[in-house]
Amino acid sequence: MNEASSKTFAHGGAAAKTKANAKTEAKANAETNAKTEAKTEANAKTNAKAKRDARFLRGTAALALLIAAPFAAIERAEAACTPATSAAAPASNTVTCTGATLNQNNPTGYGTGTETGITVNVQPGASVTGDSISIWLHDGTINNGTGGTIQALNASGIAIVGASRLR
Repeated sequence: MNEASSKTFAHGGAAAKTKANAKTEAKANAETNAKTEAKTEANAKTNAKAKRDARFLRGTAALALLIAAPFAAIERAEAACTPATSAAAPASNTVTCTGATLNQNNPTGYGTGTETGITVNVQPGASVTGDSISIWLHDGTINNGTGGTIQALNASGIAIVGASRLR
């Protein structure tokens, strides 16, 4: 083989190698692209599921708030005579009752029998109700506003041990 034909042969062999490398590289790129597309599709499915889950959780939380809201309002409405009183710390000034008071000093609507010299004002339209006694004082004044209700469900309505005034 002469020098010119050997160069041609060598050059032709390099071209064949380049074509083979290009085919191998193209095949590797195709495989990589297929894997990337599969991962992208899997990520899209995961993201869609995450969005559905988030919508479900938001809906569930909203439903829980709607169910719990009425109970929160009921709890606040029960204790309507202020200030509060107890046997350990009896009220000693003017008490105002608004709204519906039910067993604030269970089973009494309001009072423990230890309150002395206080005035209880039941506002118009308000009610003080107890299972056993509606208002229980040692001594004091009870003013029942127009349309106000003082009642006991199972026993006596008002219990005042000492001197008192009921208006």
